[in-house]
Amino acid sequence: MDSTDLLFEDFYEKAVSGIAAGISIQEFTEMCYDFFHLDIIIVDAGYRLISCAGNRPFSDPYWEILADSGRPDEETIVNDYLKVGYLDAISQSDGAIFVDWGVCREYPQTSGPIYVNGQLSGFISLLFKDLKLKEFSLKLNTALCRLCAILLKTDCIREYQTQNPVREVFATQLFDIQNYPKAPRLEDYRPFIDIRPPFLISVLRSQGGNRPVLEHVRGRARTIFPDIIYLHQEDLLYLFLHGNHAENPENFRCRLNEFLTEYNLQMGCSQIFEQIETRAIYIQQAEYALKTGCRLNPEKHIFNYQDYYIPSMLSEAADRLFPENAVPAELMVLRKFDTENQTDYTESLKVYLHERNNLNKAAARLHLHRNSLKYRLDKIADLTGISPDDPDTALKLQLGFLMLEMI
Repeated sequence: MDSTDLLFEDFYEKAVSGIAAGISIQEFTEMCYDFFHLDIIIVDAGYRLISCAGNRPFSDPYWEILADSGRPDEETIVNDYLKVGYLDAISQSDGAIFVDWGVCREYPQTSGPIYVNGQLSGFISLLFKDLKLKEFSLKLNTALCRLCAILLKTDCIREYQTQNPVREVFATQLFDIQNYPKAPRLEDYRPFIDIRPPFLISVLRSQGGNRPVLEHVRGRARTIFPDIIYLHQEDLLYLFLHGNHAENPENFRCRLNEFLTEYNLQMGCSQIFEQIETRAIYIQQAEYALKTGCRLNPEKHIFNYQDYYIPSMLSEAADRLFPENAVPAELMVLRKFDTENQTDYTESLKVYLHERNNLNKAAARLHLHRNSLKYRLDKIADLTGISPDDPDTALKLQLGFLMLEMI
């Protein structure tokens, strides 16, 4: 056994004993530095500082900013950590990796993810100046990630978690409808969390499936709305607002819109509700608003269920039915005629129906003379054998246009 192995063995013994005795995260970090003399920094999933130790000022200026302010600025997160794939590379690795690109090009280091119960909870990085220490640093960093995961499960550092264990349990029981068909009892949680109606549920998704981005936005949402409760499941982030924050959903959406736009995220929002027992209805609303909104308006970032009521009703049918069964045959005939004759009767009909069969308004939107639009509508009736002025026919055609958009 060489001196490195002996050092690791001695460190492990003291680290495990310290964790069992309730060592703090800062004490753990300082212990690491005292043993190995490598600068170390630990941050949460939102890249906010948890602890650090080493020779200050750090040679890496980004580390120094973190140590001083507790968090990097938004520009650093977006341009220097996300766009270059730095956070993706770390979070998708099984252990620590060597980082020598992007902002780390001049400050090579090793970094690794900390996973607690399958959830990305933070990152550990080691800064070394001698590249001969690369393999040693990788080995040590991977080991520290595992030890820190154990430490993060203990009560002694709850203050560093983005959501305390009581909130985690509540969030799981709230959003996991399959395993918890009954909603959590608010009375059981009020000694720990002040949860009061009204309520609002939102679901966020990254267009590129970028999990670290969602983790970062989650941390930012917690800064703006300290009482927010969340659950991160695969590529979705569920948010539960209650009390004063839920009373003004427009304020919530406006304040979060900046991050949604910046990180290219999309969010579905439920309607406001009062009874926690009905939460399954509103989780579904938020999920369907997100799904349908992304389908029909992928360029937008926020989708409210009340704006997507009818399309949400049709989305399941659009997924299950053949296009020939989902779209009225008359519309298919009209589309075929347009393709073969370079006409735009389908669009004329769509605008006419959208304007509630008002000939003057539809003609103005289409930049046509009233008589020209009337000629087109007569031609449409001849081609399809139906009249768009019949109420039942108009409804069928409007639903057909919605199905065309989704298909």
